Amino acid sequence: MNRKLINLFLPLSAALAFFPCTTAHAQMPIKIDEKVTAEMVTAPPSAAKPTKWSFSECVDWAISNSTEIRRNILSILQADENIGAAKDAWLPSVGFSMNHNFTNYPSPNDGNRSNIYGGNYGVNASWTVWEGNIRKYRLESAKITRRQQELAGDDAAHTIKLGILQAYLNIMYAREAVEIATQTLQVSTSQTERAKRLMESGRTSKVDFAQIESQMAQDTYNLVQAESNVESAKMNLKKILELGIDYNLEI
Repeated sequence: MNRKLINLFLPLSAALAFFPCTTAHAQMPIKIDEKVTAEMVTAPPSAAKPTKWSFSECVDWAISNSTEIRRNILSILQADENIGAAKDAWLPSVGFSMNHNFTNYPSPNDGNRSNIYGGNYGVNASWTVWEGNIRKYRLESAKITRRQQELAGDDAAHTIKLGILQAYLNIMYAREAVEIATQTLQVSTSQTERAKRLMESGRTSKVDFAQIESQMAQDTYNLVQAESNVESAKMNLKKILELGIDYNLEI
């Protein structure tokens, strides 16, 4: 095997160090005390696409435009609302009500000769002093749920990053395999041409020439297969990045 190809087969941890991600979105920086807004969910996908994609640019694009990440942000927003509702349960509740009525007598009727207006107003308030620490545990549960959603977002970001890393390296391996297959085909093509001249001069048999020609055909097939593997690896990366099938991806 080509030495250059061997050197590419690094452990995953070494590869992560090889392709550091320095973008702001790589770790989904949502903390327990950070304000999460609806704009993080409704913001349109980024339209800027690089000409050639580095690993960091792939990660930045994927996390910025990932529907899974946005769903997680939506879950965090819901958890924030639950925390607010749990805090509000400690406050007193106040209600106000009123109603009005008006009776018109256009003509004397049963001794009534004038219009009648009436109204009722009411104010009520309540405050739960103690209910077995239910409010306390409800608030703690809401905070824990919020933290769970935050960690789920971090996990989703890491999963996306590792998926991109695997797909990115697969493209590199496949491209290296294309280079090796191309060089091998060049050698077998030269050998076939030489064997043909030897056969025409009578210095080698047709059987030997057929074997060499068959090897060239096999090497041609290997090159086509290697090129197909490159396109397949690119397709996997485009799927993670949520790019179109017809998009021309260059790393």
